Amino acid sequence: MLQNAEEEFASLPMFLRYLTMTIYFAAIKYLDSIGYRIDSLWSMDFRPNDSVSTTDEARQYANQVIKQAIELRDRESTKQQRDLLKQAIDFINVSYSDASISLDKVAKKVNISPNYLSAIFSQEAGQTLIEYLTFKRINEAKYMLRHTDMRLSEIAFAVGYKDPHYFSFVFRKVSGCTPSEYRRGTNSER
Repeated sequence: MLQNAEEEFASLPMFLRYLTMTIYFAAIKYLDSIGYRIDSLWSMDFRPNDSVSTTDEARQYANQVIKQAIELRDRESTKQQRDLLKQAIDFINVSYSDASISLDKVAKKVNISPNYLSAIFSQEAGQTLIEYLTFKRINEAKYMLRHTDMRLSEIAFAVGYKDPHYFSFVFRKVSGCTPSEYRRGTNSER
């Protein structure tokens, strides 16, 4: 707007006030559109006032507001990703025994695309969703091995594996011992 306005017009105090108000309300509207609560963090320092009297001050104000809006957008995006990750983990923690649980099923539950969930999970949790699910299942199986008299096949089904042999394979890969060895306590892991 400053570049397109004639020099005399751009330096008018009324125009500069209009410009700063436009920038401010555009930032507010944008942040509101992405679900950010403006009243909670939008500082009084960013509200336009009559002190802007030159085009350089107007540019400085615009840069300051845009920079703050970008920071708040990034913060909100990170918060939303963590909320989605928590929902996904909560669903897995409740549903791990469902043999049909998958990335697609979890993504559908939290209402995002599987690719986006996979990216969030890897970025925020430091492991893939399937790795998390596998470790959850194996940890539950370890508890059952040590605290119940259930047969290995029953434990495999209880933690979401349809095939007891595959369960034993995964258990050994994750734990470094077979389920039977773990139950007897003949491994180094306790």
